[in-house]
Amino acid sequence: MIGKVSRGFLVVALALSGGANARKAELSIDMSVGVDGSCEARIGDQSFAVTQENIDSWLPKLVPNRKTRLHLGGDYEQVPYRCVGQMIYGLQRLHYEVISFAAEPPPLDPSIKIPDFPP
Repeated sequence: MIGKVSRGFLVVALALSGGANARKAELSIDMSVGVDGSCEARIGDQSFAVTQENIDSWLPKLVPNRKTRLHLGGDYEQVPYRCVGQMIYGLQRLHYEVISFAAEPPPLDPSIKIPDFPP
């Protein structure tokens, strides 16, 4: 049985989250590198160079809801971390609440030996 304090907290938490079954909006930002080495981003069918000025002007228009879950994606073998870092920094400055990205490390060089770890 839920106590008075717990029940009140649950109601407030559900109200703040938009209800028990509320889904948060999600959006992908695809990162790439231009032929000149510049950082580029694509949201839907809109592409722009990743500069602080462009992030400050484009992102609020393309993603007005700051609660939208933003996922950075792209070919991280080609995209330098400075591009990803600049985008993350810009999104944080604009107060977007959830920013994520996943990177896969390059394949391990076969000459590198990994020590055995105890079970």
